[in-house]
Amino acid sequence: MDKRKLPVIRHILKILRFAVIIGFIALTAMTLRNGQEFGSMPLSGIILIRAAVALILFAVLLVPELRIRKKLRSSEPAAEKSGPEKKHTGLKAAAAVICVIAAAVLLVWFGQDYALFIPRRGEGIEQILEEDPECSREVFGSGGDTYVGWLWSPKDSDGSVVVYFGGNAQFSALAIRSWCMDNAADMFGGHKVLCVDYPGYGESPGRPGEKAIFRMVDTVMPQIISSYDRVYLMGFSLGTGAATYAAANYDTETLILIAPYDNMTNVYNDNLNIFHGPLKALIHNRFESDVYAHSVAEPVLIIASEDDEVISFRHSRRLGECFDRAGFITVKNAGHNDIPDLEETKDAIRKFLGRGTVK
Repeated sequence: MDKRKLPVIRHILKILRFAVIIGFIALTAMTLRNGQEFGSMPLSGIILIRAAVALILFAVLLVPELRIRKKLRSSEPAAEKSGPEKKHTGLKAAAAVICVIAAAVLLVWFGQDYALFIPRRGEGIEQILEEDPECSREVFGSGGDTYVGWLWSPKDSDGSVVVYFGGNAQFSALAIRSWCMDNAADMFGGHKVLCVDYPGYGESPGRPGEKAIFRMVDTVMPQIISSYDRVYLMGFSLGTGAATYAAANYDTETLILIAPYDNMTNVYNDNLNIFHGPLKALIHNRFESDVYAHSVAEPVLIIASEDDEVISFRHSRRLGECFDRAGFITVKNAGHNDIPDLEETKDAIRKFLGRGTVK
């Protein structure tokens, strides 16, 4: 390359780096002002992901600029060169690149929890459930592994229970009220419905994460299985990962998955397509349902929408292919959070719980 063009290219790279910073600040300001959200992802998660992208772009633009600077310095007259100064400048440049990359890695590592989990609790719903004779507060485990949930027991219920694993913004009291009191209680066909809060949600202590949620499953499932004649599993969105893990490790009747994903790494790549090869190690909430699916012996029902804006339909379809016995129902013209409220969804769940098959 013509060395006369190097200063121009260097200035262009500087301008682009400046534009990355300004663009990040502008997008963040717009997000905070408009309260913009993507699906179920909270604002903090959006901002952290954008910050990581901005840092990565900044580093990508900084590296060629430093190379150009080195070439320009090498072409300077010998009298103008300074060995110690040149070495010191190179060390500073290398340190700057390392710091930028390290900051981006830390943002991705710690930011994914904020992007994935929206712990909620209270909101006065527990008081409403306490006044309902069909609802009861349930406690599982002991000591540091204590989990709290709510059980709905209709008058005509038998000795079976549907264990529901909610989405990333649902806590047990909200799930029981929306599913059993306000939504479609009849679709459960006489089964009790139980929802246990993830760590950090509702009254369950701790912080949410894949390992913490799986530990919760391993704590509550043996108690549930020993307390009921038949146990059915159902999960929505984030909760499909926990439900699939439970089905793979415990003997239950059926598994119902609403808007599921194959694994969380693929969902992250839909938002920031960099987690391939060694960069997959940055994801610590993987929820690899496509792996656990091969160990599921129960009949499975998957309900997904072609118009899901949070979890791509292709991820749900791919997960369905990982099960030995899975029925798949496709709904249309329904957003992510609209799928559970569809009459088509309720009817499919009612029939599946009754027969254990889609048809």
